[in-house]
This record gives sequence, structure tokens and C-alpha cells, in this order.
Amino acid sequence: GRMVVKNEDCSFSKLLEQINTIFSAQCAENKQTYNCHIQGEIDDYYIGDNMKLRQVLINILGNAVKFTPSGGKVTVSLSETRDNVVFKVAESGVGIANGDLPKIYDRFYRAERSRGTPGSGLGLSLVRAVVTFYGGDIDCRSEPGSGTVFTVTLPKRE
Repeated sequence: GRMVVKNEDCSFSKLLEQINTIFSAQCAENKQTYNCHIQGEIDDYYIGDNMKLRQVLINILGNAVKFTPSGGKVTVSLSETRDNVVFKVAESGVGIANGDLPKIYDRFYRAERSRGTPGSGLGLSLVRAVVTFYGGDIDCRSEPGSGTVFTVTLPKRE
């Protein structure tokens, strides 16, 4: 299908601040440690679709919380380079098997370990579609049993 997007002013730091309260409370309820770092003065005003970019953050953070056990840790950071805004989520959860990594962005794909948890298998495919639409990149590094790190890099837009 086609993605319909709005072109409006948005700020990643403000989007992250808006959802930060939700995820910090959810982590506290799950007995997980939650840390959020916005590095420096982020000059991240961007022309984009606030709802779509917010959904990118929510999907990645939601997965991190879902797959991190009680006592685990979820760390979120937002930083920038000269040309990009970088959003990173690291968690100490179950990790993703090497054989599953190439498929995690496929629509409806659910790794064997995740089939017992709620979800449709659409979240990461939607995340990748939005990130790609904006000319960005998403990277996933994972070690089974040790956790996963997702990094979203989006070019700044004037």
C-alpha cells in the first residue's frame, strides 16, 4: 500500500519526552530499570509526520519493554550528528537469534521466541517503512540471551 504522511514541524526530543513517562512507568511496573538520555541540546526540528515518527519510537520501545524480563534494563538515547538525529534503544532481554535477524522487518514475521507474546508481527515492518520513507536507516544488533540494540538514524531536514 501507500503511506500517507503529513509535513509538519516535529521534534524528536519532544516526542521522546512525551512517551518517556509512559515507558518509565511501564518499566517500573515490570521491575525493569529504565534510563533515558537526551545528549546535549538537540537541534532536531524536522519536517515530518509527528504521529508516524512517534509510532517509530513507541514500536521500538514497546518491543524493548516486552522482551526484557523483570530485573532487566532498557536504555534509550537521543543524539545528533551534523547531519542526522540518532535514536537508540538497548535492552537486556532475550535477544534475537541470528537466523531471525534478517527477517525481523518482514510483515507478519514472528520469531519462535516471540510467538507466545502479544503482537501481530507488523510493528518493525512499519518502523522500517517510515524510516526508509524519510531516507533514514535502522540497524539491529542482538546477542541471544544478552539483549538487543536498535539504532534509528534519520537525516535532519530543513
